[in-house]
Amino acid sequence: MTNNARINGDPNLPLLKLTVLVLATVAAILLLVSPLFQYQFLPLADMPNHIARHYIASLDGGDPDISRYFEVTKTLVPNAAVGTILDLFRWTGNPYIVGRISIGFYIASFIISVLVLNRVATGSWHFWPLTVVLIVYNGNFYWGFENYLFTIPFAILGIALWLAIERWPVWARTIIFTILAWCLFIMHLFAFALFIIAIFGREIQVLLEQSPSQRGKYFLQQLPLALVALVPLAHLAYILAVSDNADGSLTMYGGWQSRLLMILSIVEGDKTTGAVPAQLIFNDITLTFLAWVLLSLFSKRSRRLRISGKMLGPIIAVLVASFLMPTFLSGVAYVHIRFPFVLVALVFAGTQWKGYSKRQGILFVAVVCAILIGRVWGFHELTRKNDAYVRNVLAVLNEMPEGERLLPLISSEFTQGRLFLHPDPYAVISNHAFVPTIFQGTHMLALKPEWKDYAHPWLSPLSVELLALPIERQMAIISENKSIIMDHAYWLGWEEKFNYVIMLTPTSIDMETKFPLRLIKRINSISLYRVENYVSQ
Repeated sequence: MTNNARINGDPNLPLLKLTVLVLATVAAILLLVSPLFQYQFLPLADMPNHIARHYIASLDGGDPDISRYFEVTKTLVPNAAVGTILDLFRWTGNPYIVGRISIGFYIASFIISVLVLNRVATGSWHFWPLTVVLIVYNGNFYWGFENYLFTIPFAILGIALWLAIERWPVWARTIIFTILAWCLFIMHLFAFALFIIAIFGREIQVLLEQSPSQRGKYFLQQLPLALVALVPLAHLAYILAVSDNADGSLTMYGGWQSRLLMILSIVEGDKTTGAVPAQLIFNDITLTFLAWVLLSLFSKRSRRLRISGKMLGPIIAVLVASFLMPTFLSGVAYVHIRFPFVLVALVFAGTQWKGYSKRQGILFVAVVCAILIGRVWGFHELTRKNDAYVRNVLAVLNEMPEGERLLPLISSEFTQGRLFLHPDPYAVISNHAFVPTIFQGTHMLALKPEWKDYAHPWLSPLSVELLALPIERQMAIISENKSIIMDHAYWLGWEEKFNYVIMLTPTSIDMETKFPLRLIKRINSISLYRVENYVSQ
């Protein structure tokens, strides 16, 4: 954060200063993870799905209620980072702690990976990359993309290794990075893609730095490195050829709103997922501060950020890929927000400040610390709110027997209707229940064939207003949204498919008058109903 050689930029950084850097890193990590270990239930949208899947896997088919509906697939598929590790260690512990450990690991390893990459790219340790603490809580974090977050630090460290040994023989690098790329591919497809794009950018940069007469020779010498990407991609092609995509085939780029969300995702999730005022305020402050910092890359003054030559190609490549990413890709949502926060992290890792005095550096540190404390406070408040909400959900579910089929509903009338998108999978853990929206597909979990018409692989709970419409209107909506509903609407005939309904939000609809339901339990805005005249299957 300063150009003072006694503090930053000196390859022989004094032990005392290195100690300060380590202590600052540890302090930032402890601050960022503190809400995770103070509360049991995290306000990360998809996390309940992941926790429920880990729980199902830990049972290993030993529970009759769970094994009636679900089966775990143990094949080499992408997006299986945390599940694979839990399977290797035969994890059978508290299912609720898994998500907190995996997210805590992401927070610590993400910060450390950026510091390491900066060390490799610039040749010395710097305080400046610690600014990455401001984007640890980003859109991917709030959406709870567990496997992707867990894998990204490994991709960043892979980029650092690529730069560190790029003068090694091509054959040695090909072997090392083919193994690394294969591991990243299994851990998460998008993290693997980011790694490949970044190193491709670096190789194009090095190729262009060769004299025109040497470029052809250099290209042929480096060609074996293409195996780094080709081996995992060949396996992906095989998977796509021999199996159906449970997530569907919906692919779309999205309009200008999606590109705006892409930028906002650097520090925040979708505002419909229940952000508290403290979050919104500090999200805006963080974006403004980051914009001011990153714009200094284009400044002509001596006091500015300067990019390391080694990182120019990777940063440009990831920047281009970020803007080319579609919103939906083969049924996977929010693809376009996966790269932007990593792009900013690569900028932090690939740059250093020049021309700043010690006093200015101290002021910079103070601003970063103040924003960080505000961001943690905002996340703490959201976590506290979510924890209380989930505990109410579980208290209501105490009145439901185990092994039942539960239809979760929300109301679109209330803004808090999408407060926490997927609380219903907790019923899988607490009641060994069947819920129709638990994630399937590339998450090592499959629904048994006889229950396919009862579920969707990634939708959030159904709107009660949709359920209240005449069947003709429902069918018209289904026809208009075939790419999302995937040719079947799991809720059609719900009175015969499900024997309990949980209303997760307030609603103005009189549920017992409108539907064949009987209220069993209500706590605040959460209500559990029994479906009347249900015939057990």
